Amino acid sequence: MTKIGAQLYTVRMHCQTPEDLAASFKKVADIGFKNVQISGIGKDIPVEFVAEQLKKNDLKCIVTHIQFSDITDNFEATVKKHKAWESPYIGIGGLPQEYRSEEGFWAFAKLADEWAKKLRDNGLQFVYHNHNFEFVKYGDKRALEILMENTSDAVQFEQDTYWVQKAGADPIEWIYKNKGRGDIIHFKDMGMGPERENIMLSLGQGNMHYDGDNGILAACDACGVKYAFIEQDVCPKDPFECLKESRDFLMKYGWTD
Repeated sequence: MTKIGAQLYTVRMHCQTPEDLAASFKKVADIGFKNVQISGIGKDIPVEFVAEQLKKNDLKCIVTHIQFSDITDNFEATVKKHKAWESPYIGIGGLPQEYRSEEGFWAFAKLADEWAKKLRDNGLQFVYHNHNFEFVKYGDKRALEILMENTSDAVQFEQDTYWVQKAGADPIEWIYKNKGRGDIIHFKDMGMGPERENIMLSLGQGNMHYDGDNGILAACDACGVKYAFIEQDVCPKDPFECLKESRDFLMKYGWTD
């Protein structure tokens, strides 16, 4: 069964100082979360303080989002930080801007695989998080396919279901495409705003196909996804309330922390 987690990027504005981070960790734990993804917290918060707050609130850091340059330029310190947080997965939130071209995707695939293997040698699993731009086509290949087909299993892909849908692709199809290399997934829902724009909503409040025998949740079960992190980059109300709403939605279908 896939476990539920909170992507702390959702509450990043409440995690910029040690005091705010401590309060936010407690709020997330009080909602019922056991697993978190650390992303977007204040850069000056000491690594040891974060580790203390994780333990104090009985939270497990499963994965992070960092800059790719943190890996290439500060490898030892980045590994040490993840060991301190006992995080088995190390993720990047997006492709560096300089690689966002056809040649760039090919080059990044090679580079990411090399660094991912070094991370694996240090007991960490590298994870790549997509947005919608990876679905641009170069000939008969989508950019995401270039990344997937030219990296080893040292690279996993943290599919963001919202961004797949935003690109006009089918999240369910891509969960199956990613089977075996997708331990972690991101959940948010998509709805329509007052100006007919796409907006991010709590799970169950939008139009994405999460429930049912052929929905996103069933596909995750079928493909052995281990962790589903709730992430809402933009919230129409209190982000902690949005996290709770999405967690409650998943709990209705038997998913647990």
